[in-house]
Amino acid sequence: MASYSGDNRHMKTDNKRHQQRYDHRLRELVRQSGNPDLVAHLGVPRSTAISWLTDEARPVVTGRIIDMGSCELQAEILTLRARVQKLSAIIRLLRVLIRLLGIRLDQTRLPEGEAKARLLGAIDRSKDTLSLKGALKVLGLSFFRSNSMIEAWWRGLKHQWLYLNTLDTRAVVERLVAFYVVEHNTKIPHSAFRGEIPEEMYTGQGADVAERLSMAKKQARIDRITVNQAQTCLICQPDTHSQEFVGMVA
Repeated sequence: MASYSGDNRHMKTDNKRHQQRYDHRLRELVRQSGNPDLVAHLGVPRSTAISWLTDEARPVVTGRIIDMGSCELQAEILTLRARVQKLSAIIRLLRVLIRLLGIRLDQTRLPEGEAKARLLGAIDRSKDTLSLKGALKVLGLSFFRSNSMIEAWWRGLKHQWLYLNTLDTRAVVERLVAFYVVEHNTKIPHSAFRGEIPEEMYTGQGADVAERLSMAKKQARIDRITVNQAQTCLICQPDTHSQEFVGMVA
């Protein structure tokens, strides 16, 4: 849009962009079908339709709420508030129960099959309300966990093993990496797995490792105290020579 003033020698141009708004039903149609070309004949740019596939679902104000009176709106708010408080109380109870049971998905590998399918299905059903990052946070999982773990693994491989050896040929590097992978998976325990090695964590054969390590730690402490109490030194032993001298003087 252009405007002229004076003798038309000065022109001001309005470059303000007006954002096009679309009916929420078009957005839902694209999200449910997964096809961004479905609304192209209605003048919706393909880039806009593609963005609808990745955007989170937005709340829609329906005509029923708009037509409500003040008293009806207040009653609706009170009802929703009571429902939220009830759900919050249930969630708090479940979180306490989960903590007491010691369930942590960031340290436990779910078995393949029905259990994992049910968890993935629950995450998928929550996508209309929660983002993927939010759903994983509720479950105690990190959105970037797998990336950080592989970075830590590469760092250990390089600084704790490869850089300590002479890397003069490709064959040497391959042999060293193969050796480290076997040692890492079958012999090196990890604190993130509560003392289990990766192989035990993957196969589920190390369920009692944490308990055995805890008992061994307690027993080691008892043994250390017993040994320390049995030790003697010149400072702790009685001075027999002084006692004999005192006896002679007396």
